[in-house]
Amino acid sequence: MTVAIQLLHQTGKYVLRDFKPQNVLVTHSGEITVCDMDSIQIAEGHKMLFRGTAETDDYRPPEYYNSGMGKSPTDVLKKSWDSFALAAVYYQLLLGLHPYTGTPKIQKGVGESCLWQNIAADLFPNGKNRNKIAVIPPPHEKFKVLPQSIQELFKRSFLLDAANRPSTDEWGNAIYEIIKSPNSLPNLKPVPPPSIPKYCDQCGEPYNKPTSKYCSSCGNERN
Repeated sequence: MTVAIQLLHQTGKYVLRDFKPQNVLVTHSGEITVCDMDSIQIAEGHKMLFRGTAETDDYRPPEYYNSGMGKSPTDVLKKSWDSFALAAVYYQLLLGLHPYTGTPKIQKGVGESCLWQNIAADLFPNGKNRNKIAVIPPPHEKFKVLPQSIQELFKRSFLLDAANRPSTDEWGNAIYEIIKSPNSLPNLKPVPPPSIPKYCDQCGEPYNKPTSKYCSSCGNERN
């Protein structure tokens, strides 16, 4: 993903604008394709050639919500827009949830807890405003076992300062260094596969106790 986006950015003409997990396809052989390219922005300097057709709330950076960047049809987005979305996708790949998943202590509406609102309020659970979040899902705690270089890239990605977001080149170099030194990765225990319930041949009900000789529903003897 990083290489594909970097190649686009190097032209100085393209910003993906709607980069998200749903727009990344991976084949069985590990080949990666970025799709939905009709949402890409095409510009030359400050001149808009094609705005793109869409973007997604949960992958827009905070400047969209706080200063309106990207709302006007004439706004030419910078590659830092993609840098934010790329970091969000990497976070989901590594930790299994969106980086802004959490329930803030102060909500704008009763029962509302939207990711885009957390983005606008700078509520990254592993950032400086952690104390403003009432409920932080446990997967966020795995952030602490990530390599330090990756933690720092995430922290910079989710700052309000768009100019300080890491480039695709920085992400690529950090990932390459980790691949070269796999011993630097945390020793995480593999997750055991889920157990498959056994069902009674007579009544079709699942056995409450996998080791039981007889079905607790109908008394039929197990095969």
